[in-house]
Amino acid sequence: MFLECKELGVLQHKMAHLKRLASPKSWIIPRKGTKYVLIAYPGKEISMPLGMLVRDLLKLTSIKKETRSFLKKKEIMIDGKVIEEEKFPVGLFDTVALKSLGKFYRIIINEHGKFDVQEIKENEVNQKPYKVMGKTSLKNGKMQLNLFNGRNMISDKKVKVNDSVVVDLQKNSILKHIPLKDGASIYVLGGKHMGCFGVVEKIIERNAKVKIGKESSEIPLDKIYVLE
Repeated sequence: MFLECKELGVLQHKMAHLKRLASPKSWIIPRKGTKYVLIAYPGKEISMPLGMLVRDLLKLTSIKKETRSFLKKKEIMIDGKVIEEEKFPVGLFDTVALKSLGKFYRIIINEHGKFDVQEIKENEVNQKPYKVMGKTSLKNGKMQLNLFNGRNMISDKKVKVNDSVVVDLQKNSILKHIPLKDGASIYVLGGKHMGCFGVVEKIIERNAKVKIGKESSEIPLDKIYVLE
């Protein structure tokens, strides 16, 4: 299985170069090729470099030179912003817009533990669900929400850790609060069910009984990402 969030974050921070054979198994690159592979800048716990998304996942280019040329044309937007840097970290649930091609995607990790894309509608590219990892009380009844992949936001909403919030990426505001509760649609962040979608049947202390397909499994709350 691929590296967990904290392990991958440490790996990205400490290494300027990464050997192909040591790269996370979640990356969609051939195991044979050049000795070293592109590595993303630090900042997101689960991510891959933009150049890898363009070349190896979307297959818009075939070699590094083509990839750099494609990015310089400002053809691609990540979370509503034009990005030209091949080492920019593209993370879980980031949105990808290729307006000239009329294609819009959300980054996921599939049930095989590999980065993948899920096609979405154009009106969804400026919205993104974030899991609440922690929170801090502030003055005037407000709360600082510490969100997945390092984002922080100030809110007066009554949000709990392990809930999710849908963020308007252009306005930097919370559109919706999605509580972790019975009946919630979720995505599994780790373990043997990593990359699977399911529905919460019952919350049991620090775990949740989740129905995935026709089976039910007990999954720790910190491995659950509420989507709806």
